[in-house]
Amino acid sequence: METQIDRMKKELHTIRHQSAELHEKILDELRSCAISSNPGSAALTKLLHLQIDVATVEVKLDHTTRRLAKAQHRRSEIRERLLMHLAGTHAMLECEKKLSSRETTPPDSPITSEWPKIRI
Repeated sequence: METQIDRMKKELHTIRHQSAELHEKILDELRSCAISSNPGSAALTKLLHLQIDVATVEVKLDHTTRRLAKAQHRRSEIRERLLMHLAGTHAMLECEKKLSSRETTPPDSPITSEWPKIRI
């Protein structure tokens, strides 16, 4: 479970990095269009493709974020169950220890009764 969460965190980091790079590219294209006197259709096409790439990365980012949240929730549920089992096991061992420290044979009865003798 821990390795799965670590893998998802790395994937999330990679996707965020890709998103940041794409945003930088879009900003560079917008700056170059603003500087040039005649923005051509090639620049607009490039911006459109970059925007599509950004949208794709954002969808991946949302999906990976949801998967990570589910995995972390699952991990916390598993930890909670493990702690409950450990607590139950500890309680059972303590109870067993107390029972074994007591005498295993019942104590002698303080009342002694003799059977009446029967005469024949």
